[in-house]
Amino acid sequence: QDEIGSNPRNADLRVEIGRILLHYGDRDRGISWLRSALNLQPDHVEATQLLQDVLDHAKPGRPTLGK
Repeated sequence: QDEIGSNPRNADLRVEIGRILLHYGDRDRGISWLRSALNLQPDHVEATQLLQDVLDHAKPGRPTLGK
């Protein structure tokens, strides 16, 4: 948390936080961090891929992450 406070415009760090939150089941906050990374760096490939994966798994009829 100190690192994000000292460098709040670090998109890579925001993606890493988002990934960790998603891993531990905090989908909403994970998505929020991924979107914030994309707000800073719209062409961030990893953030785009992770967000797309999460949103694809949330579609009706698709299994949710971790299941």
